[in-house]
Amino acid sequence: MKRRQFLKFLSALSVYLLDFEQLFAKNLPLAPPGKRSSQLKIITDAGQGPVLLPLEYLQDLAYLSVRKLAEAFSFHTYVNPEKKKIVIYLPQNKVVVSAGNPFVVIDSKAKQMLARARWADQDVLVPLPHFTELINRYTTLNWQYDPVRQSLKAGSKGFNTTAVHIDVKENGVVIRIRTELSFKPGEMSVDMRYDWLHVDLFGAQGDLRSITATRPMNPIREVKAYQFKDLLSIAFRLQKPPASKEVYQDEISNEVVVVLRYDEQIARKERRDDAAAEEPSPPDSNDDL
Repeated sequence: MKRRQFLKFLSALSVYLLDFEQLFAKNLPLAPPGKRSSQLKIITDAGQGPVLLPLEYLQDLAYLSVRKLAEAFSFHTYVNPEKKKIVIYLPQNKVVVSAGNPFVVIDSKAKQMLARARWADQDVLVPLPHFTELINRYTTLNWQYDPVRQSLKAGSKGFNTTAVHIDVKENGVVIRIRTELSFKPGEMSVDMRYDWLHVDLFGAQGDLRSITATRPMNPIREVKAYQFKDLLSIAFRLQKPPASKEVYQDEISNEVVVVLRYDEQIARKERRDDAAAEEPSPPDSNDDL
């Protein structure tokens, strides 16, 4: 290659590398110039002043203590030093982070970060931008992380009803709906509409993506959710209508509980009750043996 052609090629290559470097920089949260540690400003919605937390950098990726982050928002935590694991109890979600592991368990479902959590000074450190992304995507929180201003502002997405759990038991099907609200009589209803069981909750605001992601279990084939102005309607497509249904709110967990029973389950329970009634009573201690 002639010298003039080589210089022209080298110039074009340098422009290409510069463009690639700029593109890469946009997608990688870098540390402030000349700093290997800094402070993150936490802005809560509790009307208090900002809280400053130390940030550490590994290969220009910001890491933050999970425990200190939870304390800034008054979230309860449980730390297991032997397993190098921490559990964070958010208002409506449970989050488990393990050091040396890129997976975060949110409400019993594993979600992957692009970098591993770390263990330092008896604490779990998470890659802040990746951890924030999972929190925003899979919990009811809404964290706004600004790597330039070194700030994190937190709020809520406005959901008060966030998840559904289905449990198939021997004597019926139990549906549990996680909610922050306390419903008055008449604000919860359950009825069948065209092979769909609808649970209507007046005043509820639902996380539709989380609710519709509920794993169906026989006899429930599908779960859908519809948000209206005055109510949230959660619909369950059933293989067949139940023989009986009831809805109530658990006083301890605050969950809305729907119980479905089918003829065969009722029949099994009646047979067990009859068999128990026919069993002879144990002999009295005073009787002759």
